[in-house]
Amino acid sequence: MESFGIQIEDGSEVVSDFAQEQNTSFMQLHDWQRRAIDFFFENDFNAIYEVSTGAGKTYCAIEIIRRVLEKDPDVKILIVVPKNIIMETGWCKEFYDFGFTPVDVGVFYGNIKEYGRKITITNMQNLDRIAIDMFNFIVFDEVHNYGTTRLLPFVNRPVKYKLGLSATLERMDNKHYEIMKMFNYNIFKYTPMEALSDGVLNPFNFINIAIEMDDESYDIYNVLTQEINSLMQAGGGYSRLMRGSSALKMKMLSKMNERKDLVNNYHRKFDIIKMICEKYRGDKAIIFNEYNKQTTKGYWYLLDIGVKACIVHSDIPKDKREQNIMDFKNDKYNVMLASKVLDEGYNLPKIDTAIIAAGNSTSRQTIQRMGRVLRKKEKHSKLFQIYCKGTIEEDYSYSRAKLFKDLCSEYKELFYGIKGMMGEF
Repeated sequence: MESFGIQIEDGSEVVSDFAQEQNTSFMQLHDWQRRAIDFFFENDFNAIYEVSTGAGKTYCAIEIIRRVLEKDPDVKILIVVPKNIIMETGWCKEFYDFGFTPVDVGVFYGNIKEYGRKITITNMQNLDRIAIDMFNFIVFDEVHNYGTTRLLPFVNRPVKYKLGLSATLERMDNKHYEIMKMFNYNIFKYTPMEALSDGVLNPFNFINIAIEMDDESYDIYNVLTQEINSLMQAGGGYSRLMRGSSALKMKMLSKMNERKDLVNNYHRKFDIIKMICEKYRGDKAIIFNEYNKQTTKGYWYLLDIGVKACIVHSDIPKDKREQNIMDFKNDKYNVMLASKVLDEGYNLPKIDTAIIAAGNSTSRQTIQRMGRVLRKKEKHSKLFQIYCKGTIEEDYSYSRAKLFKDLCSEYKELFYGIKGMMGEF
């Protein structure tokens, strides 16, 4: 394989000429990153990295860019992201941290339409507007998002260098197979299990907490379930109903949302959240919910015990969300309450404790949320899952727990009955 300018002496990486020119302190690479970089250059500069959240795939991509620029200084690089926040607090910051200047790195979105001397970062929405023909190296961040009729042709463009990044490539519509084909099936995988075994991710303890619903709430839950089943039966089954657009389908979906809202926002979950935050008051903690209403509700519960948390969800104005994240990073707040907006793209500090109070059943969301709490630190991380026993949530929690149990250092099951908690955290 042709050298791309990084010299190895006694098995250690040394600063390249290009890195010195950029006045950057050289990043010590993990073994998986060295192997991933070799994989890219050995497979015709065309690969997808399916790498666990928190393991450092963005840094790996930046090192590839640096090596390519050493060999091919005239190359023009485009980085495409699904969310503006990934551009603003992720890639831009990391390029600047490694010595690239604002002249080197331009951004093309919103009211800003600036091409960088070497690198331009844009979002998926602007792919139709940017002069894409000028680029011969394209990085598709969170590449699993590009499996749509509009975006797949951009991924399929013939360029000299092409790199895709994802924590979980698989899509429910199976479009990941088309994405893989466009990278000649060159997939480099680095799983959470490998990252934990190698010490790249932080070891964690997993505490799984089942809640017994009170009789009144559980009766409402069962009535909703009976109504949903009756509607499905009347409509010829769930699949047949979902293929149409009947009033029966709309009524069924309304009842399903009502049931999900009841379970997600069940008030006794917040009692457990308060207990955890009280016991680990000094921890940097993040609480994941599914709905904005639930996230905001948790804020008021925590105020009862003197914990002032910050909130990040889609109903919070963008500038306020970014300020809350900055304040969280700067330790103004120790606790952050978040819904799905934080599942992908935000660069967060080292977190001691994560609480999954609600979520969906997808492996992508599970892995992304787990990865948020596994950045390296001196002590074990703690991951809590809270779910309502005997409900639809139990199936989702089982899928998540199966993954967590295989990866954690210590596993504990607790039960929060009507009379109180059975066991201790």
